[in-house]
Amino acid sequence: MKRTMLAVFAVLAVACSDSEGGDGGGGGGGDDELPAGLCSASVKCPDGQFCFNGICALGCTSNSNCGSDMYCDTQDVGPLYFCKNKSVPTCSSDSQCAASQMCLKGFCSLKPPEVKPTCSPDKAGSADDGCDKYAICSDPNEENATQADAYCASFPPCPESGMCPTGQFGALCNDGYIPGKARFCMEGLCKDNAQCPSNWSCVKPFANAVVGFCSSGAMGMPCTSNAQCASNNCMVIPGTPGICM
Repeated sequence: MKRTMLAVFAVLAVACSDSEGGDGGGGGGGDDELPAGLCSASVKCPDGQFCFNGICALGCTSNSNCGSDMYCDTQDVGPLYFCKNKSVPTCSSDSQCAASQMCLKGFCSLKPPEVKPTCSPDKAGSADDGCDKYAICSDPNEENATQADAYCASFPPCPESGMCPTGQFGALCNDGYIPGKARFCMEGLCKDNAQCPSNWSCVKPFANAVVGFCSSGAMGMPCTSNAQCASNNCMVIPGTPGICM
């Protein structure tokens, strides 16, 4: 099975270092002359910050606090909300990502740190995997996962539309599917074929499953019937997802 996920955001409200007001010297000035870091109904905070009790703080309460290419994701886990990109880019090589990122299965993801934080790949897909709200414990070896190689893999926050680009293996926005985790594009997961690459299938391993896995039908991919496999051979063991042989 494919395991991946997300982009890391700070969750601290801090005073901003700039504002659109003037230098606001001594007393007597109007609202348009407030000192840097202060705000009012007429003095707006910089993009990505909102006015909290007269002070600019990191975060947002509406799209008006964000730049033109971003939106305020008030559907995310609180108590603070942040500006996120309206659209999510995909990649095919590391050169298309920032220097601190690598291209992981079609999405730009933070490179693993030299000293990896302790996380549990066997708990991937839960809030107690040892990673923050925007990351999931993953292992680059996947088939031979070990605790030593595990790290917190990051994937981009969901776009404004809530529809993540399919990337290489499909993707689904985490709209509460993993309680306690933020809204990010969960690589390889789906609700139906629309979240999977063209000619792939969304395979739900159990009849009452809400979320499934995107499958190309190749050997090792999930399946529930022979028709979902290129080989027309789905090996199903009772109580577990099937595998294309």
